[in-house]
Amino acid sequence: MKGRINLTQKQMDSLRDARKEFYVKIAKLKIIDLEANTRKDTLKSVSISGAHLTEVPEFLKECTQITSLFLSNNYFTSYPSFLSELKSLKYLNLSGNNITEIPGFVFELENLEKLNLSGNQIRKLSKELNQLPHLKEISLNGLDSQKKLKFKRNKYVEIVSIKSNNLKKLPWSIRKLENLELLDLSKNDFTTIPNKISRLRNLKTLEISENCILLDQVKFAKLNHIEKLQLNKCDINFIPEELTGLTNLISLQLAHNKIEEVPESIGNLKNLELLMLYKNLITELPESIYTLENLHTIDIYYNKISKISESISNLNKLRILYLSFNDLHSIPESIAELENLEELYVHHNKLTELPAQIGRLKKLKVLYINNNYFADFPQAILSMERLIDLDMSSNDIRDIPLELTELADLKLVFIQKNPTNESSNEDSFQQMIETFQQKGTRINY
Repeated sequence: MKGRINLTQKQMDSLRDARKEFYVKIAKLKIIDLEANTRKDTLKSVSISGAHLTEVPEFLKECTQITSLFLSNNYFTSYPSFLSELKSLKYLNLSGNNITEIPGFVFELENLEKLNLSGNQIRKLSKELNQLPHLKEISLNGLDSQKKLKFKRNKYVEIVSIKSNNLKKLPWSIRKLENLELLDLSKNDFTTIPNKISRLRNLKTLEISENCILLDQVKFAKLNHIEKLQLNKCDINFIPEELTGLTNLISLQLAHNKIEEVPESIGNLKNLELLMLYKNLITELPESIYTLENLHTIDIYYNKISKISESISNLNKLRILYLSFNDLHSIPESIAELENLEELYVHHNKLTELPAQIGRLKKLKVLYINNNYFADFPQAILSMERLIDLDMSSNDIRDIPLELTELADLKLVFIQKNPTNESSNEDSFQQMIETFQQKGTRINY
């Protein structure tokens, strides 16, 4: 490839070392700046991450009001006792420090709410964590340990993330987290949704994206307590009927898969509020999808859909509709009945016009119609009184009416890559640009 520079392995290593050295230097300069601060007792957040320190800086002793402390990616072998005096601390990040157990000072941070232990060699969550009644979230991502992770009984923790741990099985001891509500198992080696999930009766959200999940091996009947299910990038090529039996679902994410068809039984998910089918191979939506009257967000970006049914008017709670990067030649007139719609994305399709009735969308704040085949400015836009963000770039629009400047809430307008230089009324176009600029509206042309 022209202009490409081929580096030897030695040169690449040297470049990597130089970059690492640069970031360490920046981190140390930040610490020097913090140490020079004469009012350390006013600091709320302190980061000494990535400085490759071997000892915790003494100045932290004076930071009595901090609520967030980042000690990640250093070389600490011990932690001074004064850290236990940081009683206002709510978030503590100890990731990437090669520690094998939770430091003792942590158990004295009585107001701690969130603890990040990722990238260490910890394999046991000790029972002393029960001394922290406000601790709700623990991150254990990318642990450098081949030993099994062990959980002790805990009645406070509600959120646990154990991403990127090469897990094939879920630790049996996780059932000891009695009030666990959210579990993130993304980026592991699961081939199915672990049966042990059924024992976590308080679990509401399961994120298991970026695993090669074989849905035909999942016992969905035992998962009906789940309300939010995330299966993005799981190499899924179909949606089994059993999945649509999870009638308590309010959020279903199946993005970045290979799904070609959505079953009619999707209509069983009457409580669904968010449906994400982003980047699949779907060519049409079943009519039953328009019976899901609680939907507030639909994302079908990057599919092969050529038609949206007039029945979309049934979704009167819809606030955000992502239809971009499909094969749409038109939008149904009934879309004008979505009185709560706030954001509409139809860019990168094959549209030549918008329905005249679409101007009735009085709550619409964001409209993206860029990268289509519009030759005329859609007049209905002038009735969208609450519009804030409008993108109609990369079309074939020559004349844009001056009345567009009368939309009082408009803050962003993108009209570049249209043949506006061929406008029949150049004076009006220039006046529009000047008026927007005077109002403080950002316009790209």
